[in-house]
Amino acid sequence: MRQKSKQIDYIALVDELKRIPILQIFDRYVGDKLRHHGKKAVAVCPWHGRDSSPSLTLYVDRNNWYCDGCQRGGTTIDLAMTAWALTSKQLSRLSPGFWLAYLSGCLGS
Repeated sequence: MRQKSKQIDYIALVDELKRIPILQIFDRYVGDKLRHHGKKAVAVCPWHGRDSSPSLTLYVDRNNWYCDGCQRGGTTIDLAMTAWALTSKQLSRLSPGFWLAYLSGCLGS
């Protein structure tokens, strides 16, 4: 029974992570280099070779991202996996305490 309770807590934390505005998370990687264009923001992708033009797009209204250069993208969960070079199995092993600390840092609580 106890194991199931931990899993439910983890699922709730993942749901919270998905709700964080992607701009708040991504700001940690590109900072003021984001260029806003309506419901989108563009930037040079920090995860593949040196680009001179923006190839990464953040879709603010959908809370996801995609890079035309490295063809990666997804939700805030995928962003965390890309940023920290984690597999989904490694990501699932992160403690709820880690997620709480991460969420409070992103949300400024």
